[in-house]
Amino acid sequence: MNMRKFRITLFLTFAVALLFGVGIRSQIAHSRAVHADEAEQAHTFLKLYDTGSYEYNPNGPHGPTLYYYSLAAEKLSDILGAERPRTGEISGADASAAAGPNIASLRMGLFGVFAATLALMFLAAKFTSLGTAACSAGVLCFSALSAVYSGYYVHESIFAFAALGLFICAWGFLKSPTAAWAAALGVFAGLAQATKETAPILFASAALAIAPEAFRYFKKRCNDGQKAEISKYIKLLCVALFCAAALLIVLYTSFGSNPRGICDAFLSYTHFAGKSCAPEHTKEFLYYFKLLFAQKSGGIWFGEFAIASLGIAGAAIAYLCRKSGAARFVLAAFAYSVLNIAILSLIPYKMPWLLLSAITALCLPAGYAVYTAFKTRSFALKLALMAVLALALFAQTKQLRLVSQRFHSDPRNPFISVHTVSDFERLQNRVAGCAKVSEYGADMPVCVYMSQSPWPMPWAFRNLKNAGFWTGDMPIPENLDVFEIIITDSAHQEEISKRLDPKKYKTSVYGLRENLLLYVFIKDNLFSKLLEMQ
Repeated sequence: MNMRKFRITLFLTFAVALLFGVGIRSQIAHSRAVHADEAEQAHTFLKLYDTGSYEYNPNGPHGPTLYYYSLAAEKLSDILGAERPRTGEISGADASAAAGPNIASLRMGLFGVFAATLALMFLAAKFTSLGTAACSAGVLCFSALSAVYSGYYVHESIFAFAALGLFICAWGFLKSPTAAWAAALGVFAGLAQATKETAPILFASAALAIAPEAFRYFKKRCNDGQKAEISKYIKLLCVALFCAAALLIVLYTSFGSNPRGICDAFLSYTHFAGKSCAPEHTKEFLYYFKLLFAQKSGGIWFGEFAIASLGIAGAAIAYLCRKSGAARFVLAAFAYSVLNIAILSLIPYKMPWLLLSAITALCLPAGYAVYTAFKTRSFALKLALMAVLALALFAQTKQLRLVSQRFHSDPRNPFISVHTVSDFERLQNRVAGCAKVSEYGADMPVCVYMSQSPWPMPWAFRNLKNAGFWTGDMPIPENLDVFEIIITDSAHQEEISKRLDPKKYKTSVYGLRENLLLYVFIKDNLFSKLLEMQ
């Protein structure tokens, strides 16, 4: 096969992988229940979308990039007149409410970030090859963890994009110290920092990963008497720092409207340092390694074993060819991923989505291994390698189907954490039905009283103007009987039951999260109207 036909075959294969990857991500974005974190991010964004007001909160939920990106995506959608995907979210009597931003549209908007991440893989072709870049992008399309979080309305997909860009631009700057590479490095560093407060972990991982190449490079320059090169790097690093600082100032101050945002950016480390030791999310050291390879949950094996194995194989091949510049880039990418995982593993606080940046970088050596298999000249060896790749593809496809169909909102899926269960959609539909038949319509009074976090209910009930939320440390409302619907958890179910006339309310039970049931009291006359309409 000549080179032209080889490249055509390669890119057709990538196109199929891309279509499959986007299809799976779209399916997850539409079918998965709304996570509490997603609802909080969406609530913050909606305020920005409706009022143009946003102020960075040092106590969470992370940096401003997600909200400004979504604002641009939603405004573009409005200009183009694109129809937003419909969801089961409650609109009450106000039909126009359903036309605004919703979780599905916000999730789908993040597909632009996924596309940009794939494009960055091709930027890495400058240091490897076009074939390696295409294979790396194809591997990422089949990553189960990427599939879950590419269309998940949290900061992680933007953070993974910034993490990949940071590493590639750091390597590019080392190899070719120009103002363009310096500016790009600064932009990606600023973007990472403005997205999540864990950005220093990326900075440390990138610095350590490229340190051997930097040492080798500068040692050679010093031996050749080219010490002026070092001063050039220092000057251009100032360009990178300027670009990073400018981006951070613009985003954290909300384009100048909130000067305190810069101070809050530093104060946030106090909050997140405390959060990193929170006992409720403390997990064992090997937590991320088990996610990366394989673990059994609910009798089902989950993991990214195929991609992790390809990444290790790619690193091994690169080590054998380490005299090549492309091989050293791949080795550095592998080190960047492993160092990121190692540092995260030392922190007690662990969540599955924190692994996304590392596995995105790991796709570079994995793609290098795949491309090496494609290039093998020996027919017998190529046949054997193609069989191995076919098995890897089968394993990854099975994982994708597990996380996108059968277990997309199931607590047994280790790629998600403290997730809203699908049963919550039944409650949404029930409350939406009650709003349609209630004499109050969208003004229907609803009381939510519970000790645990009520999210995503505040987002789901956002169009019900008289939906109120009380925490367990607050007294139960005295006028409890004026509410058409009352929702509580098991901690307060008995106390609230005693305050209500059992003849006037019907009781139902719904799930919100794993081991968290909601007890729902609906006025009997409203419940009867609802049954008549069905």
